[in-house]
Amino acid sequence: MMKLTVKKILAVLLVVLFVASVTAASVNAVPIAQASIKSFTVNFSSEGSQGSKYLWDFGDGTTSTEPNPIHTYNKCGDYTVHLEVTDSGEVTDNNEVDISC
Repeated sequence: MMKLTVKKILAVLLVVLFVASVTAASVNAVPIAQASIKSFTVNFSSEGSQGSKYLWDFGDGTTSTEPNPIHTYNKCGDYTVHLEVTDSGEVTDNNEVDISC
């Protein structure tokens, strides 16, 4: 009778260990995170330029004459942004910055 009880206990232990190992294997699923950017917004600044006229070329076919524009690009990519500043004496200078998404 004692042998029968030990066999039952061993059988139960084996079942518990099997279930535990199957459960543990299914819990360790690898998470997959995905993201995409369809558009992005950039705040541009001409601070310190001291101009009377501003011309921004955002590199995507659009421009602005504001000194500190906010521009939204419709798709990610690499863009070269040009700023042309003209002072009150009609002297013009320019600079550029590269941005990417």
